[in-house]
Amino acid sequence: MEAIKKIPLNLYADDDQLYWNGMHQEWGLLSQDSAYHILSNAKESGFFSLPSSSTNTGWHFIPKAVSKAVWQCKTLPKIKAFLWRCCPEGIPSSEELSCRNCKVDDLCRLCAEAIETIDHILLSYPFARAAWLGAQMILVVPPTHDLKLYQWLHPLISISYPTK
Repeated sequence: MEAIKKIPLNLYADDDQLYWNGMHQEWGLLSQDSAYHILSNAKESGFFSLPSSSTNTGWHFIPKAVSKAVWQCKTLPKIKAFLWRCCPEGIPSSEELSCRNCKVDDLCRLCAEAIETIDHILLSYPFARAAWLGAQMILVVPPTHDLKLYQWLHPLISISYPTK
């Protein structure tokens, strides 16, 4: 406990002060309105940009109806969030990690027969196919390796939960 108390909290002798760059209020208080203006100006100037991982794949390839259908599913929020992240390949499979310059083997560590993509993990991996067949709804995955998760998922969700 004594060692923790000896950690210096402030490296400088000055007192802390609040600084807001680009504030529209003279008192230096951050409000919802001033934050909106700061972010709008930053967006217009190109200050914000998508990370490289967001440009490789993403929702711009996937029909908006899929995203809408995922969020309208009558299931647990964590399942909706998981599906929403899986559709644009936002879950770090070996292929995704490899695309981001991580040194990993692309092959599926479970079957060593295919490249590990989110589509392989959830659709074409033999155990996944068996799990879908054994589900209450008996969901059949077509035997194609080119099938994307969102292509398979969209008709299923749309039939069960039509978009408004």
